[in-house]
Formats: sequence, C-alpha cells, structure tokens
Amino acid sequence: MQNENIILDARHLNFSYPDFSLRDINISVHEGRIYGILGITGCGKTTLLKVLNAGLKHGNGELTWNGGYYIDVLNRRMPNFVYVPQSAADSLDTISNVIDQIGKVLKQRNIVMDQDLLDQYLNMMGKDVTMLKKKPQFLSQGERHLSVLLMAIMMRPSLIMMDEPTTSLDSVEALEFLNIVKRMAHDYHISFIISGTSPEVITYVSDFIYVMMCGMILEYSSADDLARDPLHPYTQMILRRRPSLNTKNLTSFRFISECGDGGCPFLNYCPHVRDECRSPVNMFQYQSRSVRCVIWKR
Repeated sequence: MQNENIILDARHLNFSYPDFSLRDINISVHEGRIYGILGITGCGKTTLLKVLNAGLKHGNGELTWNGGYYIDVLNRRMPNFVYVPQSAADSLDTISNVIDQIGKVLKQRNIVMDQDLLDQYLNMMGKDVTMLKKKPQFLSQGERHLSVLLMAIMMRPSLIMMDEPTTSLDSVEALEFLNIVKRMAHDYHISFIISGTSPEVITYVSDFIYVMMCGMILEYSSADDLARDPLHPYTQMILRRRPSLNTKNLTSFRFISECGDGGCPFLNYCPHVRDECRSPVNMFQYQSRSVRCVIWKR
C-alpha cells in the first residue's frame, strides 16, 4: 500500500445485544482510501459503523485513532470523523435552507464557514450555491444526498463513514455521487468507510472491501481482487449468484436466515462445508488477502 498513514485501527472489536453480536472485528483505515463493507441485510454493517462512531462506549476491543481531533462547543476533544446514517438525506430540516443547516452544524464543531472552500467543493461537484439556498424539499434526491456529503466534508474530517448512501438513488444519481466520493478521497485525502448490500456499488467505489456476515468479517481484499476472484464461498455467492427474473431459478443470498452455530456462519449454506467448519474458524492469509475459510488454510 502506497500510503501507510493509518488514521483508524480497530483490533478484536466485540459488541453484543440480544440476538446479535459483532465478533472479533479487525479494521484498519488509511488516509485517502475508501473502504467498503459489503454484506446482506442484517449482517451487522450498520451496527459496526455505530460502534466505531461511539468509540467503543458500548463494546470492547482496541480502537486507535490517529486522524486528528476537534473541540466542540462544549469544549470536548472529539475524534475528527463524521458518521452519516442511511436516512440522513431524508432527515434534513424542511424549515431551513441547506446552507443555513450547514452553518449550524459547523457551529457545533466551532468551525467558521469558509466560503472559498465551499465554492471549491461545489465547483468540484458541478454545482453552485443556488442549490444550497433551497430548502431540502425543493431539491432532487440526488441533490439532497450531495448536500449531506457537502455538509460532512465542510467539517474538515479525516474520515467519513456512510451507511448505504446510494440506496434511494437511481443509477445516474448513484454514479454521480460515487464519482464525487472517489474524487474527495483522491484530491482531498479524506478517508471513507461505505457500507452497502450492492456488490456493484461497493466494488466500484472502494479501494478495499470487508465482507461481513452474522457480525463477522469473512474476507478482506482489494476491490479489484475481490471482483475478479472472490475467495470465500459466501462472497462468491453474493457476487455470482444473483436472482434473475428471466428464469425460474431465483436462488439468491436473501434466503439466508440463520448463522452457523459456533463455527463458520455460512456453514448451513456452503457447498464445500467440512467438519472443521463447525468449529471457530480463524482468518487465514492468502497472498495479500485475508479470508475466514478452511479451504484456504495452509
């Protein structure tokens, strides 16, 4: 990896609530890189982002933050990242225009509005300040999502975590949004963690991808390697076995309803299951990649 500046490092992160647990999560985030978290609905993507956002207040493990800090209006020293929940674009205040809402959020971080920087970001997005002078209900869905992204980057964060940011966008709006995220990472060295269920979205926007199921990371790889040659049978299923309305075979990853008890979480569905899959499975190294599967045990 060319840039070795690690801004977030989580080791052996665990978190539990009734009927669900995050187990032994290990994640490193480098400056200016985009990390995807890919997995089916209910795999723990949102929970993981919330636990990272809370700074392990409700979990345990080791969490190291080297991405800088800011001082909020209550004089608290806070890690310099932003968490954007999935519904953020639809939660904008309908009473105020967008630019006033951006100003309010910046004030909470003791940040003065930098008009030149705002204009620079707008120009990069191919927009102008007219968009921000409107109330959210007069913007398109794509413009609302861009407004939320703009609000986040105006806080000058080292890291932005976004939960399924393209869910409500059509394909054109989604592509525009993802290209802007890629430019933000490349041009301004902002790091991103983006969760999603769509392999197309996550492999397109990400530099590296964590694949999750049942609160565990089953595979970690560069986006290019993952798209070309997924290692874990679960990842292979997500990328290669998608439902088709043109056939009677609607086999899909949506049929997954339970996790393997104590062993590999995919063992109840895996075509390659072995006896050793019923015991806890460690992450194995395969070249520059990591995979939690005994097939790749050396």
